[in-house]
Amino acid sequence: MKIAFLITSPVTLKHDWYRDPLYQKVGVPNLAGFLRRAGFSDISQYDLNNRPLAAYKEAPGLLKLLLYADGARVKRYLEGNEPELAAQTAFLLDSMKVARHDLFGVSLSHFLGDEGEIALGINLAKCLAKALKERFPGCRVTLGGLQNMTIPQQLRAYRGLLRECSFFDYAVCGDAHLALLYLCRALERGVSFAEAAPAGFKAVKAGKGLLIHEAKGDNSVDIKSHYFEPLPPGEEKDKSVPFGYPAYSRENSRGYAYTGAELRKFYNLPQSSRSLLAPSDKDTFLTLQVSFNEGCPFGCYFCATAQTDFFSLTPEASVEILKRLNGELGCRHFLFYNPNFNPTAAYARKLLAAIIKAKLDLRWADCFNLRNLDAELVAMMKEAGAVKVVAGVEYPTARMLKYINKGLTIDAVNRNLELLHKAGMWNHVLLITGLPTETPRDVLEMEAWLKDTAPLVNSYTVGSFHMSENSPFQRHPEKFGFKLGRQLPLYCQESFDEAGGLPWEEKRRRNLDSNRRISEFINVLKGSPKYTGARMDDSHLLLYLYRALGHKNKRLIEKLYEAAWTANPHAARAHAWLAGGGAAKALSAAGLRLDLAPPGRETVEFTLAKGGAVVRCALRARSENVLLNAAPGRLHGGHFMLEFSGSARGARGELDALKAALPGVLAAAEAWGLPRPRRQALSLKI
Repeated sequence: MKIAFLITSPVTLKHDWYRDPLYQKVGVPNLAGFLRRAGFSDISQYDLNNRPLAAYKEAPGLLKLLLYADGARVKRYLEGNEPELAAQTAFLLDSMKVARHDLFGVSLSHFLGDEGEIALGINLAKCLAKALKERFPGCRVTLGGLQNMTIPQQLRAYRGLLRECSFFDYAVCGDAHLALLYLCRALERGVSFAEAAPAGFKAVKAGKGLLIHEAKGDNSVDIKSHYFEPLPPGEEKDKSVPFGYPAYSRENSRGYAYTGAELRKFYNLPQSSRSLLAPSDKDTFLTLQVSFNEGCPFGCYFCATAQTDFFSLTPEASVEILKRLNGELGCRHFLFYNPNFNPTAAYARKLLAAIIKAKLDLRWADCFNLRNLDAELVAMMKEAGAVKVVAGVEYPTARMLKYINKGLTIDAVNRNLELLHKAGMWNHVLLITGLPTETPRDVLEMEAWLKDTAPLVNSYTVGSFHMSENSPFQRHPEKFGFKLGRQLPLYCQESFDEAGGLPWEEKRRRNLDSNRRISEFINVLKGSPKYTGARMDDSHLLLYLYRALGHKNKRLIEKLYEAAWTANPHAARAHAWLAGGGAAKALSAAGLRLDLAPPGRETVEFTLAKGGAVVRCALRARSENVLLNAAPGRLHGGHFMLEFSGSARGARGELDALKAALPGVLAAAEAWGLPRPRRQALSLKI
């Protein structure tokens, strides 16, 4: 039986594609490894971040994901034909070289941002399903990966999706491992899913498709996705595939591998550093995600995985996976994907000792809990190749650490961050603003801590508090003085009121203000927004610098990290097109004046004026914080969003005329990526 996964992605809709080299996510490879262990050896993985992205960099007009945001256009394509959408969908399949398979699994797990992004991903999946059915008659298509919502919300979404789109045969809700195993067995044997699956699964008809999910009794259960899913008795067919092995595609991995020289060029590192970095110029930097454990024994009140069942591979089994990935793919650089590398100090020591003994010459990053660290463990981490430590500090004040049951004191946090810093580790701290009971005094104390520890901490993720499903806060709201409200659309969270505190809408606004304030405080403290702009995205740069220079040169690594920069190549082309194309002439003919600022690395800034009215504009790529949902003062294009603000000293009609011209200016700024006839048509339209 031939199985294929299509890994869809919104990457070209954000700045991720040019900010840092991409790395493969582990979800589909983990699922492929599970199925290979069950005897399904013929599995292909087609990744939208590979060949299609390469085409987008050079000719963005070829990849127009924003077409899938147009629901009416998608409906026309599904019901009959829509030429541009048909051509775009065919381009995606052709560029990924998709071949015939018996079962195609379309994954939406990369679509996590906002409602607009997820709706686009669903529309993309619908169109891919139609194209697959037309191209490969008789194939089956299943959908999964809507993980950014609760199980009941997923069930409703999948049910509606199957009713709307007859090109899907199946949708899998919740964890996909066992559901896909039984689906593959059913197709292999030519029987129904109900005949192949045990009683714990439901397959409900929705439209022409089947909605598959795991259930207990008559109720849908909250089946969370698992990284480590054991095969049922009798289903283990290929023991040569290690348990928990992520079966990355060799072909995809070639597209994600970079030489040191390519990374140096990508990040525009100073010419003066070339001789220092030269020893690693020919090294291959393929960075893969791997996990050794899941679940968490700790009891942080805010966390959805607090005190969940803990499982870990043995140190020997963990190292065997690393050896295999090294042997098959040549990988020596990893982003370990554990909730905590050190759930206990004893476990961490055994695993580090096994990695050291294997002499694989690795460089890697992972999450560590600061409560289980000491000088001996840090020394072992360094010897084993750890270069970046991601540590949850959450809210570094004495009151807040106690309130959330973090199990840490400020002294312990500072002491261990200093240990890591002196060992040459790159310290990345996770913060959570807007925790319940937060006061202005708490915010000031956090700012004081940030200032005091700035020499020890290299980068930050500044998150906002969510009332997460299954966290102790959410499971026992009365204990903590919360009144839970409605289920929110995304991120498995609920609204809430604090007893004797703020109502939800005010709390939500204060939370946003607190998050913005702390982020801006760090940006000023560090002199750049880059230190709050990445969590693991900068890993290629850090792994390269540590590979070339070593822990002993951390100060030099910090300087080169600061000096590194990337540019959006589309910005320079858009600037040149607006400056030299027909847009300025067309605007002038309409009585409007376009004044371009000098070109920037990532933005195109300009003003548009008419009489006494002026609109200040900036074209930039979308980000994790600015996605597809509509907002005042913002227009979305295929490659850029246009943010604008205006003022009028003259007639109000002049400002209205300027705003009315903005969609045409945005289209013209993106016209350089289109065929010549369409460029000319856009200029005339302005």
